[in-house]
Parts: sequence; C-alpha cells; structure tokens
Amino acid sequence: PDFAARARRRPRAGVRRPASFPMYADALDEKRTAFRREEKRYQLHRDQTFLTRRKKKVGGPLVTRKTDMGDALDSRNLRALAEAGGGEHGVRRVALIPSGDRNETAPREAYELASRPGCVVFPGALDVATQRKWLVDAVTRLCEPPAATNHDAEHGKIAGLWEAATSGDPRWLEPVDAEVETERDDVFDEADARGSRMANGKKKENAPKLCRWTSSRPANASDRTSAVSLLRRLRWTTLGPPYDWTNRTYKRDEPFNDVPEDIKARCDALVASFGDPEPEPEGSRFLSRREGGSFSNERVFDESFDEGRRETRSNGAGACFRFGAGLVNYYRSGDALAGHVDDAENDLKKPIVSFSLGSPCVFLLGGDDRDEKPSALLLRSGDAVVLARESRRRFHGVPRIFTAQENAVDKRGELLAAPDEVSDPKCWPEYPEVARYVAGGRVNISVRDID
Repeated sequence: PDFAARARRRPRAGVRRPASFPMYADALDEKRTAFRREEKRYQLHRDQTFLTRRKKKVGGPLVTRKTDMGDALDSRNLRALAEAGGGEHGVRRVALIPSGDRNETAPREAYELASRPGCVVFPGALDVATQRKWLVDAVTRLCEPPAATNHDAEHGKIAGLWEAATSGDPRWLEPVDAEVETERDDVFDEADARGSRMANGKKKENAPKLCRWTSSRPANASDRTSAVSLLRRLRWTTLGPPYDWTNRTYKRDEPFNDVPEDIKARCDALVASFGDPEPEPEGSRFLSRREGGSFSNERVFDESFDEGRRETRSNGAGACFRFGAGLVNYYRSGDALAGHVDDAENDLKKPIVSFSLGSPCVFLLGGDDRDEKPSALLLRSGDAVVLARESRRRFHGVPRIFTAQENAVDKRGELLAAPDEVSDPKCWPEYPEVARYVAGGRVNISVRDID
C-alpha cells in the first residue's frame, strides 16, 4: 500500500495532527466562547503519529491525547471538599431530611455547588443492583417501539434491536415494500404505533415506514443497516411523550413508553430528600449563608418550614412533581452532548433529575450564555444530579466519556472506566452482553415534569 498517500489523507473526525502554526491555533481559540473552549479541552482527541519507512514519512498509530483533569470536581471528592471549606466552587453538604423520615430509596448524602445554585450532586445515589436493572432496561426495553429514537427519521420504528444485534448471527434491517402485504410477526408497523391502522393488510399512502429483520443481507444493503451497526449508533430514546421541536410542544396524543415507576420513585425520593429546590426567599427551608465573603460549607435544613408538606413528600404521597417524560442517552467512546439549555417545559422552576450509568463522564454546567466559563464535574456510575432553581436554566453539556481503552486517569492516577460490577462479564455473568456494551460506553437517564 502507498503509506505516503495514506498519510496525506484527511484524518477522521476527532483526529488531530500537531499544529504547524501554533499562532493560528491560539487565534482560533480566542474566537471560541468560554463554554466551547472547555468542551474542546475535555473532549477526546486522537493525535496522528508518524513513522519513517524507506526514508519516507508515513502515518503511524493514533495516540489518545492526555486530558488534564486537575480542575474537574470529582464526585468522589465532594465530601472532602465540603469538609475543607468548599473550595473555589463553594461545595457544601446539603442537610437531608432525617433518616427516620426518609424512605429506602432516599440518598444518604448530597452536595450543592454554591457557585451554581440549584445544582445538587448525589454521589452513589444508585446501588449496583439498581444500576444493573436500569442498564438492562435501557438497552433491551426502553428503546423499543413506540418510543422514538434517533433512528426513526431514516428507518422508522425498529423493534427487537438488542436481540438482533446480540443474537450471534448477522442481521440486517430490511424495508418492507409499501404494496406488500404485511401480516408477518417480524414486521413492525409504525402506523399502528401512531394509531393509523393498515387498510386491507397493505400500507396506507404516506404512512410511516415499515421494516423487518432478515438473516440474509439484502441487495445493495450497507453496513449501516446491520443490527450491530444500528445498536452502535443508537444515541437516544424517549420516555413519555416525544417532543416536537418544530411546534415546541410534547406530542401527548401519540403512543409512548411511560417512564418506569421505579425511576419515577427514585426521582421523587431525590427531590423530596432535601426539599423542593426552589428559590430561597425569606423563610426558606434552606438557610444558605455566606460568611466573610465566602460560601458556607453546609446548607442548613430548616425543619420548621412546611413540615407537613415535607412529611407528605417523604411518604411518597401527594407528590408535587410528576416526572412524566425524559430521555435515555446512549454514549460511545468519542461521543459528546453539545452545550444547551433545557427550556422546552412550561414551568422551568420544576427540576430535572439525571442518572449516570456506566463509564465516567465530564459534565459541564455554565451560565446564562456560552460566554461564561462552565464548572466541570466528573460523574461516575450511580451518581445522580438534580438541576433546579438557577441551574435549571443554565447551559450544560457532556463533552467526554471515559472508557478503559483510552487509558485516561483521574487526579489520583486511577483509570477512568466503567466499574467492573456493571462492565465485566465475569462480575455480571447473568448479562454478559450488556456488560460488554457498558464497558464501551455510558447511559444517561434524565427525567422531568412536563405538566
């Protein structure tokens, strides 16, 4: 092969060659917003190396660029930071409802960033058993029709994706001709999912796409239609009513998969454990303090405030929030979620609850616009984050996840990767395929109130 010609080819996305003119790179960086600079700082970069063969410079292996995690707040270290005074971000422990008043799903500790009011982090909020259950549900059940996924626009609704991708036999997605009768069980009718029934066993004109799995590769089929490829490229699925970005409204009249009850219960327990995360007027249940110009390291729970409502919330009855919609995001190595604001809901005072599963990630939380430098949080499997009050309306994103193959380390020098309990088939023999999937990525479940 012509190695010299190969070396001249434009590198793939995410690949960076050393800059020949650093002054131009610096000028470009100055034009970026503060949020974008932090995204670039943490995202996965692979640098092209070069070899010399027969006195010619040729392309060598790609090397993952080292990421400096020195400024990122590690969820493991929040307790130590709070005890040491909170640091530059004013990390402080949120005093929770006394243990006797909490149900079994309530967390034992939580920390708020005083520099980001309303951002509450719950390290290790989910035990291993719950993490495993939700991971299995995410890849096998929650992405099934009638839920919407990122594949809908190109392929329509896809049923049985996990089974097809992990069966051991190659499977391809095959479109069904609009004029072919579709009475076979392996054909999913998206029209049925939308309440638009088939007429005389044939697809209606302008009806949504039909597809089925086949073990023989269809003529002119690309690798993109293989079950393995489709699973690898699964990026999101909806919980509850899907959102119509054109009309900016939730499509409540379409069939959907409900938010599972155990996820709703856990969301309710997190919010109830430290009270309603609303602004802090006079008489608030949370008595935030600033001492000597710096943040105090603990938020004091005022048990005399609204005690009856607190008791009702902790018992799971008469909940103030209805976590009726959400997203499951699927990340693979190199994936990122660009900075954005979740402003689709009618009432932005109601919180968003997010659960991190699998590989660690960097979570950025900024300000009202992208010009404010964001804070970086290192979240790990089982952590939960509540965005409420001011943080509910701030820019946030995920520029990076960390898999074992990237060899990135945290401040302690420990490898950043999904924990063995959810990513090693030897530790999780009941679901080895799910463990292998988790080893190469991350799943995030975020839930909100849309009423």
